[in-house]
Amino acid sequence: MLTNYSNLNEIAIDLSSFKGNHLKEKEYLIEHIGLCTETTHDLSSSNQERLLQQIEEEPDKESQLQELYEKKVRVLNCHFFHSSVILIYAFFENSLKELCGEIENQTASPLKVNNIKAKTDILRFKSFFKITSDVGGIIKQFESFNAYRLLRNGIAHNNSRIQWDNDYTLVKKYIKKGIEYDDPYNSFFIESSELPIEFLEKVSNFILSLITEIESKQFINFAEPLEEEDLPF
Repeated sequence: MLTNYSNLNEIAIDLSSFKGNHLKEKEYLIEHIGLCTETTHDLSSSNQERLLQQIEEEPDKESQLQELYEKKVRVLNCHFFHSSVILIYAFFENSLKELCGEIENQTASPLKVNNIKAKTDILRFKSFFKITSDVGGIIKQFESFNAYRLLRNGIAHNNSRIQWDNDYTLVKKYIKKGIEYDDPYNSFFIESSELPIEFLEKVSNFILSLITEIESKQFINFAEPLEEEDLPF
């Protein structure tokens, strides 16, 4: 542990600037999700008007045209809200990486997060907090974010499909709202802002909880003490 309960040189870690930046970035993402919602609504309305016009011109093809319209709306909506999930997951990973960096820099820690080996970045960050910081039961919450990692990877790399059945089952276990699953293909559709907003709130609450725990601890300061001649007075 870098947290310390002996009489060695101790410091408290100040994360006020990090917290302020985190909340600003969260606001930017909320604005992005809002713009996505407005855009999908406008596009749906525009497509609806075109659909009605086409049905009027070709009434015998109404069911065909309606099916094409529904597919088009789904594709457009998914494009915007799936991209939001990718952005939020990047925000999550970057926040954890920067938080690890704050601990490294402020304690002059000899242990760097990049020295830790793990299957995923999230597991690497988890190990760093477990080794360096006494954050208690919060460490267990990392597990639930693995479902969002799989969701993000499915969007980014596999056309919104989860490759393995076990991973698909895990995603369905943890992510239930604001998403539609297509079991035969292990695929999914996010057609509203409900899931991205819930995901963003979960990420932010988790990061803020980590901040509170870390700021409440005393850490060993590994920095070399200043010699008398180096003191600024």
